[in-house]
Amino acid sequence: MSKKCEDFRDWIADSINGILPAEQKEKLAGHIEGCPGCAEYEAHLRNEDRLSRQLFEGFEQDLERQQQEVIKAVEYLDTSAAEKVISFINGLINKPVVKLSLAAAVIAVVAINCVKLMGWLYALEKFMDCATITMK
Repeated sequence: MSKKCEDFRDWIADSINGILPAEQKEKLAGHIEGCPGCAEYEAHLRNEDRLSRQLFEGFEQDLERQQQEVIKAVEYLDTSAAEKVISFINGLINKPVVKLSLAAAVIAVVAINCVKLMGWLYALEKFMDCATITMK
């Protein structure tokens, strides 16, 4: 590839992006007509540009959809959201299975603490026995 073709390839990119001055467009068109390599390069760049635009259009459409979903979620979670959560928790707590589970958990905690307390009392009793023997 010649230096001239390298310059024209920069112009091809500018032409596709719509920023190439009219005078240079004419020179570029003349060069592309006589240079199969630059013509092929232009075709590839145009195709790449087309595919990129299609891809980003898809992103933009998907982004708009996601934005709408976020807006709906924010609207749903307005100030009444706390009331909805409290209502859900109250409904959950009032179920018999949940009440039984909570009662079982409380009993388990109390039983574990009683066992720990009994162990502590046993240790205290042994200490007192030792202290009594020592004092006699």
